[in-house]
Amino acid sequence: MSSIISRATRLSVKTTRDYPMAHNRHLPDDFYKKYVHSCIVNTVDCVIVRVNTITNQKEFILVERKDQPAKGMFWFPGGRMFKGETFFAAALRKCRDETGISGKAAQVLGVYNTHFNR
Repeated sequence: MSSIISRATRLSVKTTRDYPMAHNRHLPDDFYKKYVHSCIVNTVDCVIVRVNTITNQKEFILVERKDQPAKGMFWFPGGRMFKGETFFAAALRKCRDETGISGKAAQVLGVYNTHFNR
């Protein structure tokens, strides 16, 4: 908790001491939103490949993004990881959630850094 307060102080936002708390196990909503907004979010993108039985060529799936950033653009299925989740577990979950496809995680293709303006 002290690291949260220290980080929040450097970001010029109020600390939890400045807010009444409804329950001592939760951060106040406005403090939580400001803190989360400044955090790094780990995500996975999934490349789903199949072989077209007619053309015998490899194909991959893109999904249309419903939310910002990049709303309306076509993207690989994927999204945020849960705390304690591995990259492979997150990739399988996001593929199943966004496409209905269950499969196996074969390999990590790469690591990329993408920063979106908020």
